[in-house]
Amino acid sequence: MIPFFRPPQLNHLEIQKLQHDFASILESGMLSHGDYCEAFEEEVRRRYHVDYAFVAPNATVALDALVKIINPRFVFSPAFTWKSLSTLFFGRQVMWLDINKRTWLPIVPETPISKDTLVVYNHTFGNIGIVERTCNNTLIYDGAQAFGAEIEVFGDATVFGFAPTKPVTCGEGGMIVTNNSKIAELLEKQRHVLLRMSEFNVAVGLTYLNKLTEVQEERRKIWQYYDKHLPFKHQEVPFSHSLSVYGILVSEREKLIDKIKDKMEYRVYYEPLERGLKNTEWLFERILCIPSYAGCPYKEIVELLT
Repeated sequence: MIPFFRPPQLNHLEIQKLQHDFASILESGMLSHGDYCEAFEEEVRRRYHVDYAFVAPNATVALDALVKIINPRFVFSPAFTWKSLSTLFFGRQVMWLDINKRTWLPIVPETPISKDTLVVYNHTFGNIGIVERTCNNTLIYDGAQAFGAEIEVFGDATVFGFAPTKPVTCGEGGMIVTNNSKIAELLEKQRHVLLRMSEFNVAVGLTYLNKLTEVQEERRKIWQYYDKHLPFKHQEVPFSHSLSVYGILVSEREKLIDKIKDKMEYRVYYEPLERGLKNTEWLFERILCIPSYAGCPYKEIVELLT
């Protein structure tokens, strides 16, 4: 059975270095938010040229922290997104956004949005989109799948995820980046309440971060092979992509699933948080996400799917 995902393999020296890091953490007595967390934040600030970065237990907690400090009355959010977001907006009026059928990115209304509204814009599967502000509303980019992509616009804040399937994994983890000093000040007050992260997880993340260029080169080769050899439509990329999740559109999906289900794992992302949105329903009825991790047997996967 071909797994849906496996983290990149570490060599002997990388494993040895990680064992040393774990021993150093235990000796320091700082098991969370110590030197490794600070180093991780600094590396992400440097990589994306942002002013502030805050580690978090995962991307959902990071988004939750932002929702709490912004405290909006209204929220605009795509319905085509990870299911945990449904727990973040209790007590607020939510307008669920449909998506573009080609890019799978949210469609934000062009009409002015009031300043007490939070817009959550999802970089779907790591596909980077940009939304124009229509008023003095707050804009958060949900980039849980987006780390590793080229990103130039961060809104009031952007959230990254480092779960096992992400281009860089900490095992579990997340991060908020922002250039907004007011938001950063409020997040700083939450650092030891909501925004705690294990030093062990961060040590793993730093190890995989050092492999990101190598891993992305391998993923890009796999994606290019899929684009060339698979007879299915794929997500259009307007700017850049983290190469996190490769989804295909299959008109007879259940028939294909019956063919591959005993040979390879797959995912059907995402069950809509709100039903009845035309493009979202259209995509959910057709999408099939397939293995695209570095080292996956991509030629065998193409043979299974064709």
